[in-house]
Amino acid sequence: MSAFRLYQKRPQDSTFNLVGEFTDPSEITSCSTKRTYGTWVLTSLGGGPTGCPGSMWYLSRTSSQPVSSYAVGEYLYYVTAVSALGTEGPATRTSTSTLIGTFPIQTPIVVESSGSLNPTFRWQPAGGSSQSLGYWVIVAPSDGSSSQRMLTPFTSSGPTISKVYDGPALILDKEYSVWIYGRSHSSDQTEDWASFASGTATFTVASTTQ
Repeated sequence: MSAFRLYQKRPQDSTFNLVGEFTDPSEITSCSTKRTYGTWVLTSLGGGPTGCPGSMWYLSRTSSQPVSSYAVGEYLYYVTAVSALGTEGPATRTSTSTLIGTFPIQTPIVVESSGSLNPTFRWQPAGGSSQSLGYWVIVAPSDGSSSQRMLTPFTSSGPTISKVYDGPALILDKEYSVWIYGRSHSSDQTEDWASFASGTATFTVASTTQ
């Protein structure tokens, strides 16, 4: 095998299109090695007699993509293998990734519990969806002065959702930005559902809340 080819059909597409060709996967000689192809990364999950590269592989994006890059609906994917002679093999089973939609983070973001400096973030599932998703809330100083803080993930199906900040202590009177995304998948990993905030929201823990 000399390469993998990934095909994608987006909600706005009438047919599958080639996303990229991932050449020389055998050069990934350990499970910790990754190869980057444009905005995609190929990783070996092992499965061979000596572990990696093996017979199991994982494709992912190199980084988060802009919200504007995605249309709501189903994204379908399949992979083919290409032999050393350039012959393309049969397609894998099609996997489905559904973008449920985006949602606004409710503002203003305030501290709701007396005696606490931890704000509460609130939102509603995109489009009133009842799909149960695991949610991740990410907070960082708006000025980029320190790294992001990932809060403890949790699962919810709505209809209203909230999360109290449970990360490292916040600095009084400093502005922070928060972004939220949700995702879940089927047990066989062939279907997943995702939703994310339509943008960041900002808040400040004012000293007057003490």
